[in-house]
Amino acid sequence: MRKQKDILPIQRIIKKLITKKEVQEKSSSDPFPCGKLSSEDIKNCRKELRDIVIAPFNEEHAKGVGYNFSLSEMIYSTRKKRLTTIHHSNDSTYFYIAPHDTVLALSYEYLKISKNISGDFHSRVRHSAQGLGNISTTLDPGWTGMLLFSLNNPTKKRIKITLATSRNGQIETNPVITLATFRTKCDHTKSNVDLGLDNPPMRTDIWNETSQKPYRFLGYKKYEEFQKLVKYLSENVYKPSEKVSWVDNLSEDLNNLKIAIQADKSNKKIHAMLIKIASYKNLPKEVCEKVNSLTEELSKTNKTTNIYICCSDEKYLQKIDLLDKEIQYQKLCDQVSQIHVEIDKHVPHRWKNMFLANLGHFFRKNAFVILATIISATLLVYGFVKPSDSLNTNLINLFAAIVPLITSIIASIFDSIKPTYKQNEER
Repeated sequence: MRKQKDILPIQRIIKKLITKKEVQEKSSSDPFPCGKLSSEDIKNCRKELRDIVIAPFNEEHAKGVGYNFSLSEMIYSTRKKRLTTIHHSNDSTYFYIAPHDTVLALSYEYLKISKNISGDFHSRVRHSAQGLGNISTTLDPGWTGMLLFSLNNPTKKRIKITLATSRNGQIETNPVITLATFRTKCDHTKSNVDLGLDNPPMRTDIWNETSQKPYRFLGYKKYEEFQKLVKYLSENVYKPSEKVSWVDNLSEDLNNLKIAIQADKSNKKIHAMLIKIASYKNLPKEVCEKVNSLTEELSKTNKTTNIYICCSDEKYLQKIDLLDKEIQYQKLCDQVSQIHVEIDKHVPHRWKNMFLANLGHFFRKNAFVILATIISATLLVYGFVKPSDSLNTNLINLFAAIVPLITSIIASIFDSIKPTYKQNEER
């Protein structure tokens, strides 16, 4: 009897130790731990398309315990009440924040997070060292859309902020603000991110509150361009471009494959759908990897073997869902790209050391104005001028004919179309 009593406490101790060990192992292997997310966690979120989705995603911007965000060219000066001029040189794109001015800048990236993720934004030391005011704001759980940042220059000198640089022949966005993220709830059921497309929130309420109609007539055009851009961002209905024309067809084929597996349970249909999916060409890198993961079953089986057994596994169905998410992600990147193209149309640009490029662009853009000016000048000088008219009258008529052209040149001398950023997506 004593022996049994002695054994029972020992068994209880051993049981507690085993239970404690199992809990520790489970927590260490838990893919959804609470706390701050590292750059590796953020990269894994991109691969698995959960928790945090950034479009376009650049692995080089995921460092330490955060992700470095860049700025788009939509930058609004609250003091000047207009969009800030974007400067271009041979190796960089940049803008200036005037002394004692505050600008509102739209992020280059589009962000979607799950309901168990939150975060905060921090200034980078490089920009703080220039005198830029501290950037500090929060990221609420479930946020969807591009981000609006406020940058303040409290100094007496203007501060240069580089948006993008040219490296090895490619234009890469320059990080400006760091996002640190936290998992607030250890609940993997809330880690999913809805990748459905919608009208992205851009804090257009703030854009409208801060923008005011200019008092001066000369500033009205800039104000009008800004209002057109805000309207586009708030009302735009996305349509896939030619670049991603394959997305809807591939998504439909995936749905048919799932039906063939779950409902039809037909070897022939499953085999046919896999062959069709494998036939897609020129897909982005991330999509190709997931397509190959699905269609590798074709090399293991043929029409006579039971391919249904291989494809009906739960892990295989998860592969289908992951590929479908990747398709939605590619559509999201395409939507963001279209937004940047539209921003480029309305933002004022200025080139440095590229006078000939500006001149060539001006003549191409104003070909009809130039042609009309030449015809008008010819008619005024040779068509309606009598031989008895003096030379001064001829010169006055000629000057009157070319006034529209001169005015157009003065108004557009610094304008030019810049090359669109080459997105640094994982493809």
